[in-house]
Amino acid sequence: MRPPRTPAQNAMYFLAACILLGCALLISYSIDSWRQQQLIDKLRDEIERVPEAEPPETGEVEIPRPAQLMVLFPIHWEDFRRFSSAFGERNNPLSPSAGGENVEDHGGLDVVPLDTVWNARVRPVAPGEITIHWPPKGRPVPGYPGLTFSGDEERGAWIEILHDTGWRSRYLHLSWTNPDVVHEGARVGVEDMIGRVGGSGLTTGSHLHFELVNPLGERVNPLLYFKQPEEGK
Repeated sequence: MRPPRTPAQNAMYFLAACILLGCALLISYSIDSWRQQQLIDKLRDEIERVPEAEPPETGEVEIPRPAQLMVLFPIHWEDFRRFSSAFGERNNPLSPSAGGENVEDHGGLDVVPLDTVWNARVRPVAPGEITIHWPPKGRPVPGYPGLTFSGDEERGAWIEILHDTGWRSRYLHLSWTNPDVVHEGARVGVEDMIGRVGGSGLTTGSHLHFELVNPLGERVNPLLYFKQPEEGK
């Protein structure tokens, strides 16, 4: 029969268990940090591979060059996972065709967050005024008991912001819009959370469809205008 452990032995066993647990947590944190850095580095490479865009001929309307209009990423970098669809022509994912005859012009960038934050926070890419706010389907209409918003069947819950430069940004398929800061005519800053990523409207899964529109009303490739991760945080 083994003799009972002394208090000193129990203390040593407890200390050893704490050290092992701490080492395991440190290793797990290091792996997660390494994976996140890999994602950020991959995105930085994608941004750097996009060629410099020349502004279109606009007559009297001045279109700022990319260096003059660098914006934040619409979700926080640490929440980013991948792009599910790029800007430009694509085979419509809602009714795909192997022959390519169902090609459509995809005027935005589809951003997918990490699985752990599938409903990641969405922020304005630059300060501005909310010009369009389409609330989520089913949200009660203020001042009208029993009435709810019908929702946009295609875009879902979405927001448009007019920025000080004359450019606009749009955020589609949101699961939620922040009633504390989001209403038409409201002024928002980059520190505000305007909504959360979702799958409302016509989608194949949870993501943020982000659009950037110049003063002529032309949608442009957002990758040309994002700040680098260390700048945009």
